[in-house]
Amino acid sequence: MIVAHLGPPLGRTGGPGGYLAQLRAALEAFGSGGHDVRLPAPAPQSPRSTLRPSVRARALQGLRRLRRTVAQPPDYYRPSMSELVRMGGELDGMIARAWRDVQHEIAPSLEQAIGADAAVIVAHDAPSAEAALERRGPHQQVWLLMHSPMPLGLYLGWCWGVPDRPWTEVAAFPDVQRWMTKELRIIERVDRVLIPCREAVEELVRIAARFGPALSGAEELMTGASGPPVSSSAVAGRRRWGLPANRPVGLYLGNAQPYRGLDTLLAGLDRLQADGGPPGVVAVAGCPPDQLPLRRRLRALGSVSDVGDLLASVDFVINVNRFSLFDLSTIEALEAGRPLLMHETGGNRRFAALGAGAVMLPSLDPGAIARGLAEMFAMTPEVRGRLGAASRACYADHLSLAHLRNRHVALYDGAGAAAGAAR
Repeated sequence: MIVAHLGPPLGRTGGPGGYLAQLRAALEAFGSGGHDVRLPAPAPQSPRSTLRPSVRARALQGLRRLRRTVAQPPDYYRPSMSELVRMGGELDGMIARAWRDVQHEIAPSLEQAIGADAAVIVAHDAPSAEAALERRGPHQQVWLLMHSPMPLGLYLGWCWGVPDRPWTEVAAFPDVQRWMTKELRIIERVDRVLIPCREAVEELVRIAARFGPALSGAEELMTGASGPPVSSSAVAGRRRWGLPANRPVGLYLGNAQPYRGLDTLLAGLDRLQADGGPPGVVAVAGCPPDQLPLRRRLRALGSVSDVGDLLASVDFVINVNRFSLFDLSTIEALEAGRPLLMHETGGNRRFAALGAGAVMLPSLDPGAIARGLAEMFAMTPEVRGRLGAASRACYADHLSLAHLRNRHVALYDGAGAAAGAAR
């Protein structure tokens, strides 16, 4: 059976591109079970610089961080409230452009799927599914594998439109509601909906209850992954990134989009600083350093390409997502044998249920985060080691590339058998 996946060029990223890169590695390693699985092409490799920023660049970066520390964050353009509450306003235009951009990006893989006469076309977001539904032949099924822990209209309107406003307010804007409705209609039209875990649906229902009936028949397809290689020791890694050799280090790995909760982590770190507490620092990778304040317990690493080495250099990994699907970065942390400090929401709860070595945060209140950080910093190496071993066992038992391959092949086998029985 020919199965064609729609997506952007493959690479070690989040979202569909990163997921499909992991699937490609899994199928190459363990085979496709006789199915012809078509994937987007890999992204072109760009040369990676190993040079540190110049002294002048580091000085300017430090000055920007100092200004952010002692002054209010800079003001950016935001649409007026009258514009935000108007149907067909600026948010609508921004979401529509992003929706079209996604469809343009997946167009080569859709052409490949149509040209190969694929029995199944797998879309990895609503815009791709819409494009596939418009182009498919009468015998072609369209499946939707969901990667976002929130409706796409809310994600775009909040994270890229007005990230300084509460998500509850953004979700109520007429344009966001309209795009939620559009996504619901697409979910109802596709032949199958796939989700990484049932807890992921609970996130969508928390935002809009009307997603519950539409996703009641969604099927679980749990993710698997393999992290980047490790090429240096933890001691060398700490020296490379300027991390303390004799104090625990927690790692936040991700961007500053509001759903990731970096602001809550910084508030919790400030609370811990005010209360005292055990020694330890938080390293932030993936967020530009000049977007972060100067704090004694904070290390701003910027963009990090050698994530495997970085994971091997820290004591635990932090996930303070406001909404969580089933993050690839968390799977990579489990493979690296890192303990986790995680907000108890969405897919994070599934990781804990699978046996990950995790301390769960009941809320994102600064006090709760401060207590969680203090607990991780105060742990003995033996306790931290046991949590790390549990994380590694969780990965090996449930989340490896072999598991990812086997789940996909079983899904294809079932679809092929059903198609054969129907003929």
